[in-house]
Amino acid sequence: PKRGEKDVAVGEEDMSAEVQAVHLTNLLKVKSQMVDEMLVEKKQLVESVGNLKQKLKDSEDGSNQLKKQLKEAQQSAVLEQDGWNGVCEKQQDRIKALEEENARLKSLL
Repeated sequence: PKRGEKDVAVGEEDMSAEVQAVHLTNLLKVKSQMVDEMLVEKKQLVESVGNLKQKLKDSEDGSNQLKKQLKEAQQSAVLEQDGWNGVCEKQQDRIKALEEENARLKSLL
């Protein structure tokens, strides 16, 4: 360095023991703060993962419930269709019987 200027890139070996202690203490504080911040981030990530797992479970439960409801509705629709098929068959039998009765009566005329 020129006269009157300070050497900015002073190595630790150029510092006095007291200055080195202050420097190392500051580095330790910074590192400790970084570790604290990383622990907070880790805690937040763990909570976030927990929340996502719960949302996934809730979603799967909802999906399973909807599948169950759909299956029940399909079974109900099949039973209802079977019921209507029975009604239609009875109506067809009545129509056939009426047509036969009409044909018989016409033959009497």
